[in-house]
Amino acid sequence: MATQAGYHIGNQFIESDSRIKTGYDILVEAGKDPSRTVVAVNVRGERTIIDQHEQVEVERYTHFEDLPSFIYG
Repeated sequence: MATQAGYHIGNQFIESDSRIKTGYDILVEAGKDPSRTVVAVNVRGERTIIDQHEQVEVERYTHFEDLPSFIYG
């Protein structure tokens, strides 16, 4: 059985032929509001906030979550 290339954001699987994505790309490809915050979750359950312009290897994470963005000031 062949494995699909891509990543999960929430319960949605996004097919992708690219291993490296920015936080912005992850949200846009999933049809999410790009102003939301992307959180990457690894196999140990540790969460990391991904910046809009930060590049990550999507296969390093079990899934991604999108959360409302908060502006502090």
